[in-house]
Amino acid sequence: NLFALTQAMFVSARAASVLAVVLTYSSAAGLAAAYASARSSAGALARVTGTAEIIGDGDLSARVGPLEAGPEMDRLASTIDQMAVRLQTVRDQEQRVERIRRDLITAVSHDLRTPLANLRAMAEAIDDQVVDDPETLRRYANQMHRAVGQLTSLVDDLFELVQIDTIAIEDETDRVRLEDVVA
Repeated sequence: NLFALTQAMFVSARAASVLAVVLTYSSAAGLAAAYASARSSAGALARVTGTAEIIGDGDLSARVGPLEAGPEMDRLASTIDQMAVRLQTVRDQEQRVERIRRDLITAVSHDLRTPLANLRAMAEAIDDQVVDDPETLRRYANQMHRAVGQLTSLVDDLFELVQIDTIAIEDETDRVRLEDVVA
C-alpha cells in the first residue's frame, strides 16, 4: 500500500523511504507499548484471580496488594482485599461466639451436676433411713426444694438458649452461606 501510494502521489524516492522508516518505527513502538500494557494487565489479572481462588478455598489471610496496573485493576484488587478483611472479621466473630457458647454449655452442665448430686445424696440418705428425725427431714426437704428450684432455673435458661439458637439457625437458612458466596 505504501508503494502504491508513493507512486500515485508522485512522492520522491527519498520521501518514500523516510515515510517507510517512520511508519515502521511507529508501528514497532505501538506494538511494543501494546504488548507491555497487555502483559502488565495479564499479570495483574492473574494475581487477582489467584488471590480470589485462595480466598475461595478458605484462606482469608490472602491479599492481592498493590498492582499498579491501572485504576480499574487497582480498584478491583483493593475491593478483594477489603472483602477478605471483612470475611476474616466475620469468621473470627463466629469462632469467638462458638467458643463462648461451648464455655456456657460447659458451665451450665457443671451447675446442673451440683444440685443433682445434692438431691441424690439426700434422697439416698432418706431411703436408707440414715436420717429419720423430723427436724433433719424438714431441713432435707427445704434443701431439696431449693435444689429443684435451681435445676428448674437452669433448665429454663438452657431452653431459652436453645430457642435463641433455633431462631438464629432459622434466620441463617434464609441467607446464603458466606462460603458459597466466596466460592
